[in-house]
Amino acid sequence: MSWLRRKDVSPTGTSNSWTSLRSRLNALTGVILATLIVGLAAFVAYDLRRACASGASHAILDAITSDPTIVHQMGDMEEARCLGGSLYEDESYGIGRIWFSVRGSEDLGMLYAGAMKRASSWRITSAQLDLQDAGSFFIDGPDPNSTTSTGDADLRVDRMDDPDTPLPADRTSAPAWRIVHWQAQNLRFEVPANWQERRRTDDELYLYTGSSDTHLIVRVTPIENHRHFIASMRALERREREWWRKGRSRPSMFTDIGNLTGYISWPGPAAKWITWHSVRNHPTLGADQVVFVFGATSNDLFESSRPIFGTILASIDAYD
Repeated sequence: MSWLRRKDVSPTGTSNSWTSLRSRLNALTGVILATLIVGLAAFVAYDLRRACASGASHAILDAITSDPTIVHQMGDMEEARCLGGSLYEDESYGIGRIWFSVRGSEDLGMLYAGAMKRASSWRITSAQLDLQDAGSFFIDGPDPNSTTSTGDADLRVDRMDDPDTPLPADRTSAPAWRIVHWQAQNLRFEVPANWQERRRTDDELYLYTGSSDTHLIVRVTPIENHRHFIASMRALERREREWWRKGRSRPSMFTDIGNLTGYISWPGPAAKWITWHSVRNHPTLGADQVVFVFGATSNDLFESSRPIFGTILASIDAYD
């Protein structure tokens, strides 16, 4: 009987023991995870602070603030706030990536930079500077293995944006042209004769070359707050004029075509497409945003097709 009693209660006792053990394991796991998380957070915070206070950080800012091309774009540095980064360093070698928010007397933006340490000396290796008004720049530093000091070595600063008119119009870029009449939107424009219309709705129009390697997409979207949209465009235009007044090399991106006022979204490196945004306040159709998107399947084809796209843009007729 005693065996039977033990047999009867044993499963319950085992279950209680297992529940207790599982609770202790869960609690222990929670403690371990919490400790790991706190430790990892402390390590990351320490690593970020170490990167910001490092010789790499100072070398990057010294190079940026002493380069005449960068100073011309953003003015004298007024504030550089280190936001963090990663860093490895020993006595003779080091490498780091650090990012900053920067503000100069003429412009502000973000700086993402790398640096390398050789023979106990830090040098900036490469960087990208994104400015609010002047655009984006690639920066190549001096050879880290050279004996020239950082302050004496020039940086190579290349604008990511186009330095010239991005879409030059050239009618000889295609053997023949034809008119596309989009009567529903009171729009006319020309495309190369071999371009085919693939889709047309009340607010979208798609055209492709016969091989589909270049294309044009036109969209017309109603604008609910016409005055706010116009005010935003005028603010962009005023900033553009300010860039010119300060001697910036960036060309005007604003274009008035017929009764449309538009601007080009600047293409980045290795671009395959470009967009021209415009606004129209039609007496019967209402306030619309009219967008032309020109694209290609590769960057090389996009570059060679710019004169075609520019000719299409110049041919737009938005009539009443």
